[in-house]
Amino acid sequence: GADLRGARLKQTNLRKADLRKGTLLNADGANMREVNAQLNDANLKGANLVEANLAGASLAGAVLIDVNCEGACMDGCDLSKAILKRANFKNASLKQSNLIGADLSGANLKGADLQDADLKDANLSEANLTDANLEGANLEGAETAGMVLRINAEDFPVKVQDALKQHQLWVASNGSEGQRCELRGEDLKRIDLTGRVLDGADLRGTDLTGATLIRAHFVMADLAGATLVDADLREANLRGVNLLDGDLTRANLTRANLGSVELLTPDNKPTGRFWAANLTSAKLLNSILCDARGEGTTLTDADFSGADLRNADFSGAKTAGVIIEGADTRGAKIDLAQGN
Repeated sequence: GADLRGARLKQTNLRKADLRKGTLLNADGANMREVNAQLNDANLKGANLVEANLAGASLAGAVLIDVNCEGACMDGCDLSKAILKRANFKNASLKQSNLIGADLSGANLKGADLQDADLKDANLSEANLTDANLEGANLEGAETAGMVLRINAEDFPVKVQDALKQHQLWVASNGSEGQRCELRGEDLKRIDLTGRVLDGADLRGTDLTGATLIRAHFVMADLAGATLVDADLREANLRGVNLLDGDLTRANLTRANLGSVELLTPDNKPTGRFWAANLTSAKLLNSILCDARGEGTTLTDADFSGADLRNADFSGAKTAGVIIEGADTRGAKIDLAQGN
């Protein structure tokens, strides 16, 4: 119940401190009432609050830049408009907390419990929410660019789980068992499909915003019109993929393979013909394609504005109408004269 409004507590050691509600009594013990700890506008930059108990405390507008709140109990806290840049909330409990308009950019919320928390208009850019509990949380208007939030495929509806399992059988048996994955238009935001094989899958119009697709295989998969904003596609195999009209704004395609795939006969013999990846009219604004491969890829009308194309190889790609305004093309192989 302490009143620390506006106090300067930079780098203070408050490890395991008790800042819960306090109880006030008058002289004769009557009229008991509870009061919250008040830390509104306090400066706690770099403070140590590991395993501290701040349940119900008021920290509206407080400065908690680089603060360490690992394992802290902050249930019901008022953190509205608080500055929480790069704060460590690993495994902290923030249930029913008020984080409206809070700046959590770059914060570590791995394993944090944000059940029923209000994050309306909060800044979560570059924040790590891996394994965080967001059940009932309000993210309306929140800034999520670069936010890391991995949701296991096993936590998605049964329909999605079954489609993925059947596809694994379909691929492993060369089509004799299982069935091709068809999840057109499904909401798969933040799904973790690291290393999964989804060659030939039908994912037209699927929402894969913020998905973790590191080293995943999408050879000749159909992702036309799919949303892959902020998706992590590092080292993904995207040979022959169809990304017509796809939105890959801010996607990370470092060392991804967007090249062509050789077509085979039913008995797996080469035909000498190749199927190129199709990125016609795709949006790749501010995406990262360092060391990506895309020899022979169709890039007609694709927008690479602000993209990082350093050392990317798009030799022989069809580039009619390609936009690369503001892109970093140092070391890149991309011939804008290829309008065929």
